[in-house]
Amino acid sequence: MFSSLKLQLTAALLVILLLALGQQFVAVESQKLLTSGLSTTQRVANKVMLVKAFEKDVLDLQRSVLIYQQNNSQSVLKRFEQTMQSINEKLADISMFIDISTLDKKQQTVINSMRGHLTSYRENFDVVVETLIKRKSLFDENIVTEIEAVKAQLTEQINASRNVDTKKAYYRELLSLINQLQVSVYEYALYSTFEPIEKFNKIKSQLDELLSKINDPSSTKSITASVNHINSNFFQLTQITRNYQFLVNVVMSGSANEFLYLAKSLSQAFLTYLKDNNSTLNHTVEQSGHRSNAMFILSLIMMLMVMVFVVYRLIFPIQRVTKVFDILAENKELKEELTSSRVDEIGKLIRSANIFKNKNLQTNTLLLEARQLNEQLIIETEKAEKATKAKSIFLANMSHEIRTPINGIVGLVDLLMLKDLPNEEMDYLNKIRYSTSILMSVINDILDFSKIEAGKLVIENIAFNPGTIIENIIESVVVRAAEKNINIHCLLPENLSETLEGDPVRLSQILLNLVNNAVKFTEKGHITLKVSHEVHPDKTGATLCLQVIDSGIGISDEQQQNIFKDFIQADGSTSRHYGGTGLGLSISEQLVKLMGGSIKLKSTLNVGSTFIVTIPFALIKADISPPTLSLQPCVHLCNLEQELAIYNRSFTPYFTRSIIVNQVDLISDDGPFAIQKEQEENEKQVLIIFVGKLLTSQQRSIINKLCTSNILLGFCLETHADEIKESLLKLGGKHFIHQPLLPSRIHSFLSDLFREEHDMQSPPIVTSAKAIRDSEKVLTFQGHVLLVEDNTINQLVAGKVLKSFGLTYDIAGDGEQAVEKIKHNQAYDLIFMDIQMPVLDGYEATKSIRKLGFDDLIVCGLSANAMRDDINKGMDSGMNEYITKPLHRNDMERILSKYLSST
Repeated sequence: MFSSLKLQLTAALLVILLLALGQQFVAVESQKLLTSGLSTTQRVANKVMLVKAFEKDVLDLQRSVLIYQQNNSQSVLKRFEQTMQSINEKLADISMFIDISTLDKKQQTVINSMRGHLTSYRENFDVVVETLIKRKSLFDENIVTEIEAVKAQLTEQINASRNVDTKKAYYRELLSLINQLQVSVYEYALYSTFEPIEKFNKIKSQLDELLSKINDPSSTKSITASVNHINSNFFQLTQITRNYQFLVNVVMSGSANEFLYLAKSLSQAFLTYLKDNNSTLNHTVEQSGHRSNAMFILSLIMMLMVMVFVVYRLIFPIQRVTKVFDILAENKELKEELTSSRVDEIGKLIRSANIFKNKNLQTNTLLLEARQLNEQLIIETEKAEKATKAKSIFLANMSHEIRTPINGIVGLVDLLMLKDLPNEEMDYLNKIRYSTSILMSVINDILDFSKIEAGKLVIENIAFNPGTIIENIIESVVVRAAEKNINIHCLLPENLSETLEGDPVRLSQILLNLVNNAVKFTEKGHITLKVSHEVHPDKTGATLCLQVIDSGIGISDEQQQNIFKDFIQADGSTSRHYGGTGLGLSISEQLVKLMGGSIKLKSTLNVGSTFIVTIPFALIKADISPPTLSLQPCVHLCNLEQELAIYNRSFTPYFTRSIIVNQVDLISDDGPFAIQKEQEENEKQVLIIFVGKLLTSQQRSIINKLCTSNILLGFCLETHADEIKESLLKLGGKHFIHQPLLPSRIHSFLSDLFREEHDMQSPPIVTSAKAIRDSEKVLTFQGHVLLVEDNTINQLVAGKVLKSFGLTYDIAGDGEQAVEKIKHNQAYDLIFMDIQMPVLDGYEATKSIRKLGFDDLIVCGLSANAMRDDINKGMDSGMNEYITKPLHRNDMERILSKYLSST
């Protein structure tokens, strides 16, 4: 009927849905009827309970009346009111239910009658209350009061009579009878029975008879009147008592009984209504069950029909198709051909299975080809892994093979520089040393790139002083900048002496790369290193910002997009013109990121570039002011060039906060200053003049006069200002400081300047390396050292250095020789152990030494391999220290100072 399987299934599901909805509707309607019936039954039951509660309420009313007769308590009245209110509320509730229910409306007449009886009961109770109040007033205020008055009168008469008087006896008898009369009155007030009344009348007769015997009308007249009045009030009391007892016992009891009778009648009517409602509810439940059963049977029949439809029209065909696909999936031959005249999705699926059969043959062919390609890919992957491993081994071997001869060159140059050589030859040695440092820089770049690429570069966290690192780098760059006549400026903050925690080696590498690049690509002008330093609010960290600004060739916007990529320079001609590998900026950027910082570039072509590096560090301790000199004269700064004013802000802080002065004045270059300061003799004056270009004739005249005055005079010059310095020397200038203005330079400059006040003779100028060596104190140590090294040049260099420290030493050509020497000579205090050696390398030799029991013998590894894994491997083998080649005297001195005693 339907051409689409989707429509067929939709129709079947629609039928099931309609059946479900119908069944749900029947269930909901049945539930509503059941809920309504149960609710009505519950309400009727509640009303029956209310009617049953009337009996208890009526008993509470009667109990309240009886209790009030005894004690006239206000709490009883309050309880009576509450009970009446409760009964009225229940009657109102029941009346409302009768109005809204199908209960016989005649029951409203019963409710009204009950309300009438309740009103009558309430009115009678009000009368009872008034009667009791009147009775109490009559008893307390009339009867009891008059009896007490008569008793007082009789007592007075008795006291007034003579002891033997006959009237006195009469009065005493009268008083006794009055007391008896009072007792009978109280008995009646308590019990309200007939006996106290008879007793009262009998005593009254006795009183009358006795009063008649007393022959004294004047004294008995008032007593007789009082007794008669008491008798009249007592009679009235008995009448009131009989009336309220009748009202309570007869009238009110009748109203209560009638109310209870009506309540029972109402309860019977409600019970009958409840029974009828339960019968209706049971009938409703029975009908709902029949309807539910009918819907269930109908739903079951329809479900079976739908299931037969689904099995026949869907399940069986799908099973046939699935069987075909299973056969095809197992690459078996399909013997039967699926055919179907259906136009729905099942028919399409069968036709698709036939198509899949044909495609499966093509797929098998493609899979075979893909398997062959995968096998080839695995082979190529293994080749790539081997190539990567070979590259790492090659880099390590290249590092060792290159560093080893460089170590010999650097060592021999160091040894030659200790000799007294002419300046020209010393200059050659400096150039050789500089060339080796360039070569080492290229090697380090290649190794760092390899480590970063392999993810093996580890950032250290050690304490360091950033000011010291920056000074060392700037001092090393000044020499290279001198070759190109480039001025170097350095702007440092005041708090740069704080100790930070991080990787000082990588920080030095980043800064050195940037400054070297600035020198390389700047032909004229100047290079400025601007350092800022911001301590975090929590005082636990600080951010160091380094700006390297040059006036070089600049970088175009297009070239800036690729400047930080590997082996990339500004353009193809850059490498030919300036040299370099193109790795420096790439390594610097990756190091900055590893340290959690950022690097940015601002550049204009043919104007210059600015590299901005921001790196966070942990803050170890606050800045410590460097030591000051004892002399503290007044220092004045004078600018002869407006463009040099910026350096005052860098120069001045080192004066005012940490060096040796107590006052800094910034003055102009007018002449009267010199005359004015020369005349002041109470304080020594110091004047520092900034000179940026050749002096005018007027300026030379002023400076000449200042040089002959009592003012201490110093000059601040650019990095390369030989001509200006010669001019100032001729004018009498003695003390000079060149840019960059580094803290150590400023301290040395001012120390020499202030020393002139006490010593006019300048100390001799050290002009050669040998003189510097002779002027310094050379450390010597006590001990016998074993040098394990297979390279003869390195043996010579290291031996000379050890000998210069006053040490004796033996040489072993490989690790096996070293182990044998230690076995036969246990007098060694320290071993310098090369790593890569024939026969037995340094790692295995160290392990063998430890196995022999020489645990306390200090072993320091020597290797051209600078990888962190190599250092860790050395420590794991049992080495105490590790030095990377090329060897430097300072590195060996550090190790010797740590483990040997100095002489």
